Amino acid sequence: MKKICLSGSIVLSFCLLLAVYTGAIALPQTIVHPEVQSCVAGSFSARSSEKNVGDLSGDSFRLLVWNIYKEQKPGWEKELATFAGDADLVALQEGALTSELAGSLTERDMAWQQAQAFSYEGADSGVVTASQASPQESCLLREEESIIGLPKTALLSRYSLNGEQDLLFVNLHLVNFSLGVEGYSRQLEKIYQVLVHHSGPIVVAGDFNTWSERRQEVVDAFAADLDLAPVIFSDDKRISVFGRNLDHVYSRGLTVLASKVLPAKSSDHNPMLVDFSLK
Repeated sequence: MKKICLSGSIVLSFCLLLAVYTGAIALPQTIVHPEVQSCVAGSFSARSSEKNVGDLSGDSFRLLVWNIYKEQKPGWEKELATFAGDADLVALQEGALTSELAGSLTERDMAWQQAQAFSYEGADSGVVTASQASPQESCLLREEESIIGLPKTALLSRYSLNGEQDLLFVNLHLVNFSLGVEGYSRQLEKIYQVLVHHSGPIVVAGDFNTWSERRQEVVDAFAADLDLAPVIFSDDKRISVFGRNLDHVYSRGLTVLASKVLPAKSSDHNPMLVDFSLK
């Protein structure tokens, strides 16, 4: 099944749907969507590593964002090591939390956490956030895709930047296969209800699956309501579907020092690298 699923995202989704019905994919013990108010300190209930809480960085930090395609293509370990380089914060989507991935992050002395969507072939899959310091608090949100019945996840983490300001960082993978934008909008609304109470810097990054005009309009409204600005990539090599980019980084209260998209061979997405500084 794995080799068949390598041929494209549509075929991959068919394989995942088949795997759900055959029992090859295991959903979390409860797929009742957590309420937004559960997204507070102590509510995190996904797999994580141990590392002391501290400042993420000084007045600047480097972010890597990459849909790693469940590490199904060869060479991902070498590319991840190259791309992450001296990154302070790494946000992966479709991260299959195998011993190889956990080991790769641990070798870089990074704390990591995962918001699990489902288990496939013995590995938990979902968004994974790794950082040079453990977050002060984290929580997850899930939204089930209406067509294939699998949840997409978002991991929200609060970091101390310089001992004075807190960064609220969202690593998300938004609903892909759905009829209309109801579930898509609902997933962003849950995230909004957490972010709206944060007065400091914010970064929202990941695979937004903005392959239609209606989806992009939902994201634009979400960003406008939170005063989030998109990061611009001059040499834009981001993956696109129907002429629209799927991966994005939005920020507030930060200055973008540099941004670029790096070509990758081990995934169907190219990673984004962004340097931020405090305003």
